[in-house]
Amino acid sequence: MKYLEKWAESLLAAPSLSHSKVVRVDGVRDAHLGPRMEVARVSFLIEPAAVFEVVTADGVDLSPENERFLTSAIFGLLDVIMLADYCPIRDIKVTVVALVPDPVSSSQMAFRHAGRDAGRRFMEARHQNEKAT
Repeated sequence: MKYLEKWAESLLAAPSLSHSKVVRVDGVRDAHLGPRMEVARVSFLIEPAAVFEVVTADGVDLSPENERFLTSAIFGLLDVIMLADYCPIRDIKVTVVALVPDPVSSSQMAFRHAGRDAGRRFMEARHQNEKAT
């Protein structure tokens, strides 16, 4: 069995943490990398659900290029929330509220980083809610 498949199976078999509140998070990538810029902005509404689900809010432009950007942003979000804690957080509904590409400086990598930023903000909000209760 390949290592990646084995890792994916173990991740799915691991106990899952629950999430109980609706949280809106914004992810931003605005970096100057030598002669070029990387710019991306994304907003997610994350709420509890029975299974993992991703939906887009009305008004989000899903042109073919933006759909690639959205896929990268979702994977960036999952990079953080599936691996940042001792157990993954799987049973959530992610609503894409906004996807704001820059016509010149956006790339799939910029959106991956914006998704990771949103994931970090989600985990911070989640830990603050746990401390408050």
